[in-house]
Amino acid sequence: MGWGHEDRRVALSARLAQLLDESLGLDGSMREPVALSQVALPKATLTPRARQRLAAVVGREWVNTDDTSRILHSGGKSYLDLVAMRTGTPRGAPDAIVYPDSHEAVLAVLSVCANERVRSCRSAAARAWSAGWHRSRQPARGDLARPEPPHGRVLRRSPSQTVSVAAGTLAPVLEARWQNSS
Repeated sequence: MGWGHEDRRVALSARLAQLLDESLGLDGSMREPVALSQVALPKATLTPRARQRLAAVVGREWVNTDDTSRILHSGGKSYLDLVAMRTGTPRGAPDAIVYPDSHEAVLAVLSVCANERVRSCRSAAARAWSAGWHRSRQPARGDLARPEPPHGRVLRRSPSQTVSVAAGTLAPVLEARWQNSS
């Protein structure tokens, strides 16, 4: 069991495998992907106060700190990031993933981050890339990811009940919001 389609695998020649190993600092051994429960995450450093303040801005249900969310939003998508993820040692795991639903909410989240000294990055790739830069600065009290909001927002609602929504809107979340507001 691996990544991709088993029937579409292309075997590497011994010479190409050796060049990849040498170039990427690998030892040539095949490793099975680890189970999600076996992924090694660093301890989160987000303070309870910062988490509470973020929840006050976006709602408690839009601040995710569970291990699965942290794993899914860690690292970038480069080959080395994917290998690290597959072997259970993802790079740049955030302490929390926050989903602001408006420009004002983004500004409020950034204000909380600044006041609580929490690093904030738009994406896992940016966080992973900038991790070395951040280590040379004052220590932070947490690390936050702000991906596209899964809930979006309603931009227009016509008399015929047709809606225009912001990018990133998930249908089940929109339907639940629609039913609650009708």
